Amino acid sequence: MRSGAARTRGTRSRVTLTWTPAENDGNIDILRDGVVVQTTPDDGSTTDNLRNASGTTHTYQVCENDGGGCSNEVSVTIP
Repeated sequence: MRSGAARTRGTRSRVTLTWTPAENDGNIDILRDGVVVQTTPDDGSTTDNLRNASGTTHTYQVCENDGGGCSNEVSVTIP
């Protein structure tokens, strides 16, 4: 994974994740703290919306959902 950035407005937080897409046209799983939170097209970016998460730190990873590999982990602290 290339990066993860967070921003907060009120009680809503948004984490934007970016990565280099794989060469095949598949879907990937987004993991937050080791748990799949969404499946999305492998297009290189997605957003994870959180509520009441200010001051928390989460670890993200993207994994090919066809049994392929996973990216490195990225830690993101919510402001």
